[in-house]
Amino acid sequence: MITIEGAENLVDDRIAYANANGLSHRVGATYREPTSPWRVVWHDTEFRPSSVENARVSAIKHRTPPHIWASFEFNWVGLTVPLDLAAYALYHDANDPETNHMHALQIEVFGFASEGFSAEKCDWLGRRVLKPILNAGFPIDIYNVTPTTGGDGYGEDGKVRLSWDWWRTFNGQCVHANVPGNVHWDVGIADLTRIARAAAPPAVVNGLTSLHVGGPKVMDMTNNPNNGWINLCIVGQPNEAGETAVYHYSAPSVEALHEAVPENLGGDVSSVTCGWAGSRFVVIGVGAKDGKMYTRYWENGQWTPTWFNTPANGLVGPDYPTP
Repeated sequence: MITIEGAENLVDDRIAYANANGLSHRVGATYREPTSPWRVVWHDTEFRPSSVENARVSAIKHRTPPHIWASFEFNWVGLTVPLDLAAYALYHDANDPETNHMHALQIEVFGFASEGFSAEKCDWLGRRVLKPILNAGFPIDIYNVTPTTGGDGYGEDGKVRLSWDWWRTFNGQCVHANVPGNVHWDVGIADLTRIARAAAPPAVVNGLTSLHVGGPKVMDMTNNPNNGWINLCIVGQPNEAGETAVYHYSAPSVEALHEAVPENLGGDVSSVTCGWAGSRFVVIGVGAKDGKMYTRYWENGQWTPTWFNTPANGLVGPDYPTP
């Protein structure tokens, strides 16, 4: 079962409710188009809950649930369908190509299409929903975004309704109003690029794409508590020997990251995370071959000479082998 970090897991509650009430849509279904690209589809609920419990109950009882539910107002995210199974929130006619089964990761955002997504909501959705999806390993081109619109998006011929040919090959972010064979116009006006920026910095697409494999799922970003600068770590593409490397970027702003010259920290790792511990900037990677944690850190103007194995107690020191 694939979930996302920070989301309340409601899968078992949803299954129990569906079984008790004879609902046919229970836990999710096997994707019928296994070679189709992954994509994100944003929906809205046309409903605003009065509390987290109200949001939770409405998610569990929904007859055609998405994967993820998101309440900006209550800073709450829930999950009713595992991401490795198809959800049910898109309409599908039996004579049309697949919709739900076309590797569509679907999110219902509490709110109204007439309101669209505010800038603050876009930032929150990027941090709390889209970034965890990327971290779960889904190779989505989050800067490949579609147009959005208002009420003129309603209907199969709505203003931003796109084609089946587009849908078959799409690998980015879209909204319900874009999906062919559907009529709804949610989510209204939304800045999907802003959601992408909040999930992963624009450096990912501004000259850095060639440095990493699989998209921003193998990156992490943090702020320097001393001067506010952005620090970004990305796992690079494997070389001819099949070994990766971690690239570290530092810049005064997210927008300036793509102009920064990276430091190659080496390290044959499959994923990376970074953060500050006092005056020490710590980079931790998971060894690509052995799955163990390895660390390098920067302190007093210099990096440790090599990566070292991080012991189970979390202590860091130079007396452990490099990956």
